[in-house]
Amino acid sequence: ALGSYQDCAARVTACRDAQSEEERLKKEKQEQERQIAERKAKEAAAKKKQAIIIGVSAALLLIAAFFVVTKVIIPKGHYDQGVSLRAAEKWDEAIAAFEQAGDYTDAVVQIKVTRYQEGKAKQAAQDWSGAVVAFEQAGDYSDATMQILETRYQEGKAKQLAQDWDGAITAFKAAGDYSDAAMQILETRYQVGKAKQSAQDWDGAITAFEAAGGYSDAAMQILE
Repeated sequence: ALGSYQDCAARVTACRDAQSEEERLKKEKQEQERQIAERKAKEAAAKKKQAIIIGVSAALLLIAAFFVVTKVIIPKGHYDQGVSLRAAEKWDEAIAAFEQAGDYTDAVVQIKVTRYQEGKAKQAAQDWSGAVVAFEQAGDYSDATMQILETRYQEGKAKQLAQDWDGAITAFKAAGDYSDAAMQILETRYQVGKAKQSAQDWDGAITAFEAAGGYSDAAMQILE
């Protein structure tokens, strides 16, 4: 009977040990599964984070590339084209190119520079009206305002030389107080008097000398 009791107790102990081992293995398996799941979750989160970083980086690169193309490369092309067209004296085309360059570097100023250079070129070609318009469009660039008066003065001298008396007087009047424009009006009136005197247009000569006022010997020419 004692043997049977001891055998039974041993079996109980063995069963308990087996149950404990089973529970231990089960917990160990659960821990392993938890660790595996946690590792997979971390790996998935890392991959997702990496994908987001790559996506954001790609978007930023596209934005940067778009900015460089639209704000630098394309405007620079228009700007350089404007410089070349201006050198070829294609004024309106150069202006259009600088306008397309937008706010790239000093494109806005270059529009005024172009108009100023156009004014100087037309002034040299004796395109007086064209020069005046160009200088007006140059606005406050350099001495554009003064060049308008200079243009009118040069126009007066050229027309004076061509004996276009009325044209000369009109131009000198437009020159205002620039240089000796006022004196040149009197000089022109005097020359009109001399021309009419030579043509024996006595009344016309007297009228012209009277208009010349105190210039030179105008008063004496009236008596003559």
